[in-house]
This record gives sequence, structure tokens and C-alpha cells, in this order.
Amino acid sequence: LNKVAPEIFQNQTKKSTPVNVIFKNISYTVQIEKKVDRFQLPCKKQTEPKHILKNVSGIFKAGEITAILGASGAGKTSLLNIIACRVAHKSEGKLYANTTEYSYDQFGDFANYVMQSDLLMQTLTVRETLAFAADLKIDASTEEKSKIVDDLSKNMKLEKCMDVMVGGSLVKGISGGEKKRTSIAF
Repeated sequence: LNKVAPEIFQNQTKKSTPVNVIFKNISYTVQIEKKVDRFQLPCKKQTEPKHILKNVSGIFKAGEITAILGASGAGKTSLLNIIACRVAHKSEGKLYANTTEYSYDQFGDFANYVMQSDLLMQTLTVRETLAFAADLKIDASTEEKSKIVDDLSKNMKLEKCMDVMVGGSLVKGISGGEKKRTSIAF
């Protein structure tokens, strides 16, 4: 990577540059237990490689919605985990933010990846959740962080539920759509 961080890896309080996420020749292989003849002596478990992704390339364009479709087990989640750098040292290929190759440490500077099931704390309000994320992710004054949280709440249409607990199985809280938008903002 470039020693001088490009504009896409800048402080989040500044206006950011649109980022295209580009992936080239992504391959991902896992080791699975080899099926053995049941009459063989079980001396040692043997494994064999299973190719999950083979030379997959594509682009997620800034400002556009992209859908990844495929059958169960086709590698959709594996591809997203690789793009978000959540798979360590098992994949091949190149990942770019615009024209700059990126790593795990930089992914959060220009993108977020929200899992299908959220991991929000049930007993925090939406405001507390976003403030907590701002404290972890943004190097700015308390006032600037508060303004960012307010702007996020407007952009994500969360103003009406900012002081409501997120909730979950044990605590009544915000709606499913509000939870998803809170996860995205988080």
C-alpha cells in the first residue's frame, strides 16, 4: 500500500470521496474432511481442498446498490467476508478501494459490513449506540461527535427513536427496520 494514505482513508469528519470497491481474481479454498471408506482403519483424519470461490472479479460502484445472488453454499457470504477482510490469509486475489489496494485496518475507513443478524446491545438507546460507535471510530471533539451522531440519525431516519432502547428478545425496543438502520449507522 502507499505509504501516504490517499484521500479515501481520511478522517471521517471531513467530506469523503466516493469509493468503488473492486475485487480481482478472488479465490478461496477450505480444507474439508475427506470421506473415507467405512471399512478402512481410522488411523488419521484426512482432508481435501474444497474450492469455494475461483477467480471471482467484480466491482461495487459508489452510490449504487449491488445484489449478490446464488444458491445456498455458493460462496456469497465468503466473498463478502473476504472483501471486508474478515478472512485471514486463506484467500487469493486483490482488493482495491478505487485504485488503492486496502487491508483489514483500512476497510472501516471507507465502508461498513453489516451481518444479517445484528449484534447491538439491547439495553442501550439508539443515541447511546451511535455515540459509543462514534467514540470508538472518530477522532474528534465531543461536540463534533455529537453533530455526526445527529446527522447520522437524520440520514438514517432514526430521529424519532433516538431515545428508545434497541431491545431484543428480553427487552421491547425499536422495530426491525430501525435496528437494521442502526446497525448500518453503527
